[in-house]
Amino acid sequence: MSFTAVSLSAYRIGRLADSSVPAAFFAEAASNGAAKDAMGAAQLIDKLSASGQLRAGFLLRVLQQGQIELFELGFARMLGFDRFRLHRVLYEGGPRLLALACHAAGIDRAVFPTVYSLSRRSRQMPHLLEAGDRLGAIAVFESHSRADALAVLLTV
Repeated sequence: MSFTAVSLSAYRIGRLADSSVPAAFFAEAASNGAAKDAMGAAQLIDKLSASGQLRAGFLLRVLQQGQIELFELGFARMLGFDRFRLHRVLYEGGPRLLALACHAAGIDRAVFPTVYSLSRRSRQMPHLLEAGDRLGAIAVFESHSRADALAVLLTV
């Protein structure tokens, strides 16, 4: 059996995800209540943020599970953005802006292609990352600190 880019990235997500997030938070995120409606998703993000448990590993897990609402709310909170601004970065700004956002939020560059692909696929958008875009994203991670990446995003 061969690994595809998405399955290999899913493996990396599992290895890179922050294991310090208590399993109860993931159980709540996967339950029919909290993650299904916008209010429940917002409450879960509030709870994780208040407890210091809103981390890149959580974002990666919920994105991999197809919980785009939780992913977007959590990503926006980690960056200090409203959802409108996050949507511009995620879906209108191209790979470079998403790479800046991932770097600023502490999402590892090894899983950037998966974040790009899964987030776009969830919105029925083209989700293949061209070679030049992949190299541009790697350059973002190599040439910016996390703080610098956020500062650049704030000017866009």
